[in-house]
Amino acid sequence: MGAVVKVFCESCHAEWNCNTGCGMLHGMLENVAPLFPKDVADALMQYTGGDESPAYDFGFQPAVCGHCGGIVSVPVLRLPDGGGQHVGLCPNCGKGVRPIKVMAKTHCPVCKKNTLKTLETGRWD
Repeated sequence: MGAVVKVFCESCHAEWNCNTGCGMLHGMLENVAPLFPKDVADALMQYTGGDESPAYDFGFQPAVCGHCGGIVSVPVLRLPDGGGQHVGLCPNCGKGVRPIKVMAKTHCPVCKKNTLKTLETGRWD
């Protein structure tokens, strides 16, 4: 089950709502792959070699979009054994984003201050 979090800046009061984690539907790679650009989705399906239950780690994460100047929720998939990490595109502008690893070390895209916080506001599946 995923969480809905409000990301907010204590300085400029900008805020964003993001889905994090994953739902039951995301337990199958064929449901996860279409969340990525077609070339990545095709590569993911090829990587599994037809395995019906391939190993992977998936979840939605907050990310900073340098193009839109906001915080969005994007799909992030990690494959074992050197398969790498795949990050979805900004749902607003379709550009590449940078997933947030540590919120306390991330600068607000609006005021550029290091004052972002999160608050869980709900659950989703």
